[in-house]
Amino acid sequence: MRLWSTAALMAPFLLLSGCVLATLPTGDANAVLVVRNRSDTKTIQGVTYVNASTCKGMRSLGQEHSLFVEPRPFANATIPAGKEFTLSLTESYSYGYPTRTTVGCTATGTFFPEAGRRYQVEVISSNRGCVLEVLVESGTEGRTALGPEPSFRPRQFVERFGGGMCLP
Repeated sequence: MRLWSTAALMAPFLLLSGCVLATLPTGDANAVLVVRNRSDTKTIQGVTYVNASTCKGMRSLGQEHSLFVEPRPFANATIPAGKEFTLSLTESYSYGYPTRTTVGCTATGTFFPEAGRRYQVEVISSNRGCVLEVLVESGTEGRTALGPEPSFRPRQFVERFGGGMCLP
C-alpha cells in the first residue's frame, strides 16, 4: 500500500519532468531538433516562426523548462526539413526574495535542416550576451559525431510595435 501511494504521489512530477517539446508536423520530410540546457538554474524557452526569413508569425516551440522541477538537460522537437528554419531561444533565471528579478538573453539563428538528420542547439552565454550554437549529428557504427551546421547563420530579432523582425 505504501509503495502504491508513493507512486501515485510521484506520478505528476514524473509527467512534468519529461523531456518533451511540442511536436511540429511529422512525416518523412522532417528533422529532429535537440535543445540542450546544461544549466542547473536557468530555464530555456524556444520559439520559431511561420515565416523564417522575416520572423513573422511567432509560435511556441515547446514548454518552458521549469525551475521548480528537476533540471532537464535536453528536449526534442520534430521540425520541418528542406526549407529555412529560424529559431529563437531565451535563456533566463530569477533571483531575489521577496522581490524577484528575472534576467535573460535571447539568441536567434537560421539554418536549413535536412530530412532525417538530428541537430543539437544550445544557448552559449557570457557577460557580453548570448549566441546560438547549432551542431549536426553524424556518425557510423553506433558512434555519434557532432560538427557545426554549415548552413547556420546568427540573426538578430528586433521588437517593433508589438511585432518583430529578424535582421540578416
